[in-house]
Amino acid sequence: MEWRSSTPYWRGYGSPEPGSGPSPARISRLQEMQQLRALNDRLAACIEQSCGLETERRDLRRRLARSAEREGTRSLLEQQLAGWRGQREAADAERARIQLDLGSVREENRLLRDRTAKKESELESALTLLRDRELALNCNKTQLSTSLGEKRHLESELLEVQAQLAKVGTLYRPRSSPSSSQGTNTQSCVVFSILT
Repeated sequence: MEWRSSTPYWRGYGSPEPGSGPSPARISRLQEMQQLRALNDRLAACIEQSCGLETERRDLRRRLARSAEREGTRSLLEQQLAGWRGQREAADAERARIQLDLGSVREENRLLRDRTAKKESELESALTLLRDRELALNCNKTQLSTSLGEKRHLESELLEVQAQLAKVGTLYRPRSSPSSSQGTNTQSCVVFSILT
């Protein structure tokens, strides 16, 4: 804002006519007026400069506020980015740990499958051996029952033969002469040969 003084030049009352020389009072007054004009111009320039500086100051404040806002936003974004980076690093570390655990679990699973396959093979061999032993046991049982049946049959035959021998012995025992005893021996041999 430009503020300049425009003090009009008034002729004083009773001033001398044109053409006559100025009085010393008039000259001093003119000098004062020129000084006042100069001071007024300087004041107007100072005010104008002050207004310009105030405008620049407001402008700088706005810029500083925007810059601070930008810096705050930038700081916030950097903090968020650092947080995301930390989370990503933690996720990568967790992923690496999980992959290691997965490798260990896979290796353990492979060993368990091999061990299980070996145990299943051993179990199959044991079951095959058990079936063979059961078949052999059944055969032995059959043979045993057959042998027991034959034994019982032979025992019954032996009892019958013993009964027959006892019967024959009682029939020929009363005779005591040598000829009769010789006949008895002969008949016993005949009976024994018949039985055998």
